[in-house]
Amino acid sequence: IRSTEQPPLNANQFALELHKIIAAGIDGHASVGGFELPGKGFLPFLIEPVGDRFVAFVPSRERFLAEDVPFISHIDGKPISDWLTVIQPYVVQGSPQYKLRHQLRWIRSLDFFREQLGLPIKETVSVQLYSSSGEAKTVSLDVLLSPPAYRTWPRTESKTLRDNIGYLRIEKMDEDAVSMIEEWIPKWKQT
Repeated sequence: IRSTEQPPLNANQFALELHKIIAAGIDGHASVGGFELPGKGFLPFLIEPVGDRFVAFVPSRERFLAEDVPFISHIDGKPISDWLTVIQPYVVQGSPQYKLRHQLRWIRSLDFFREQLGLPIKETVSVQLYSSSGEAKTVSLDVLLSPPAYRTWPRTESKTLRDNIGYLRIEKMDEDAVSMIEEWIPKWKQT
């Protein structure tokens, strides 16, 4: 950090730079705490990967951001891939799936990464969405003042879901997880 040519850093900036150094490693449990990303605006929705595409959905996970066009391609005119590229230095190295999962969580810090991409800070965000059939739509949404949360989903205990899908909820990787697996897997032979 000392060798980089930048103005003196405050404690928050220093912690963020230190986080990027830690993120260059592969220990997903290592991190730097106590810092906040600069910027006050956050995405008003969440994003998850589906194959090689991304879906945008409301934080409650009750519905897509727009039912008729569930896939997201651009934020503020920039493709999702551009956003993921500027976020990469902040994400601990790991499997491609691990990195993508965490990049999509960091993308919520809209204003911080707008600055990284040279985009203006404003109170709305433009989102380009599309459907499987190619229908496209651009929507403008108000930016949030706090990040939407990725919560455990579905918010339920282990059970058989709609369409005969077995859902095993493992809260912790401990001895209880083994018991749950032994209890539920035999029940799902036909799921």
